[in-house]
Order: sequence, then C-alpha cells, then structure tokens
Amino acid sequence: MAAEYRNESGIQNINSVVSGAQAVGAGAQASVGAPTANPLAEAVTALLGRLPSLGLDAETAEDATAHLEDLQTQASAPSPSPGRVRRALSGLTGLLGGVAAAAGALAAVEKAAEPLLKLLG
Repeated sequence: MAAEYRNESGIQNINSVVSGAQAVGAGAQASVGAPTANPLAEAVTALLGRLPSLGLDAETAEDATAHLEDLQTQASAPSPSPGRVRRALSGLTGLLGGVAAAAGALAAVEKAAEPLLKLLG
C-alpha cells in the first residue's frame, strides 16, 4: 500500500522527534547558534556615547539619556512595549531633531527601531 500524501499548511510532525529552533505564528522568529547583534541596542549605545560631544545643556542631556536608556531597556526586553519605544523615539526626536551633530546618530536609532515597531504592530 502506497503512502498517502496530503498537502497541509503548517508544521507537520508525524512520529518523529522535533529539536532545534522552532517558531509558530505571525511574527514568530527562531534562531540557532549564537545570538545575533541587536541593531537598536547598538545604535542607542552609539548615540549615548556621542551625547557629551553634542554641547547640550544639562537638562536636555539628562532627558535624552533617559529616553535612550528606556530604548535600551526595550531593545533587550523579552516583551518590549511598543508605546514606550514610540514615546522614547518621539522624545528623542523632539530633543535632538534640531541638533545637527546628532542627526546621523538619531537617524540610525530611528531606522534600527523600525523592525521592532513593525514586529510589535
């Protein structure tokens, strides 16, 4: 008797062991091996390093640091909050949007946050 073939969508596991990375559902991700770099965390770290050279007043620098630290926390959180990411980005843009020396680093943070925001919806 020939084996029956059915074309069914989804993950099929029939009488076998499943091991390794697995992901199911919309937006699911799985990886095998060493963790990959976190582009948002890297961009935030770079901008944090540049803050002292931007010539910001103490209050603006403190606010920018708080927004960047919040982004850093969200970038590495198991369940990041889309609202906190958006508020931190908005706050940074408001603080640093007119600072020419910060333009490139700020743009890098915003670009690195896009995939996370898309994933979170």
